[in-house]
Amino acid sequence: MQAQVVLESNGGRGDGLAFPGAPRPFSAHLYEKLAQILQYKLIEVGLPAPIFLSGIGLNSTCPRCGASTQKNRLTREMFACIKCGYATEARFVGGYNLAKRPQQYAINRVPIYLQKNTDGSCFCFNKILEFSCVVPSDEEKSAILYQLSLMIRSQDDDWYDGKKYAMLCKLRSAENLQDAVRWVKVRKK
Repeated sequence: MQAQVVLESNGGRGDGLAFPGAPRPFSAHLYEKLAQILQYKLIEVGLPAPIFLSGIGLNSTCPRCGASTQKNRLTREMFACIKCGYATEARFVGGYNLAKRPQQYAINRVPIYLQKNTDGSCFCFNKILEFSCVVPSDEEKSAILYQLSLMIRSQDDDWYDGKKYAMLCKLRSAENLQDAVRWVKVRKK
């Protein structure tokens, strides 16, 4: 069937929904072991390697309007969006959101903000990545991409800052760094 295996990138810790008496099928350690096994076993049999996606918000995000709050989960079995009123059995919500997530990842690009200086140079930055540099305007994007690639290689994985980690993963996995970046022009104040 050539199906794509999708795993949670944060070790199966999910979106933090906890219900009294609900069993956890895997500890985070066992989940990570399973992920390691799948990575090489799938490739051995000619299937694509698994995609790692964040599980945060899967079971509490509305598939229709995108509102994400723990209040959307009325009970363990029932999902009802407090924003648009969409309601369904909770068991369908996580799977539907998980199926949409790779498409959302492909569409969403990492923003790099550009600000022209009066001396003709360009200041670029992304506060979440803690990235900034000043480059000549005539070499603007290629010089920025070069500086960004150096920063990506030098960064350690920061599991505690989810947004930063997600951006680093996106940039590292891009075949062409240019395709993973969205340029945002900022006016000087």
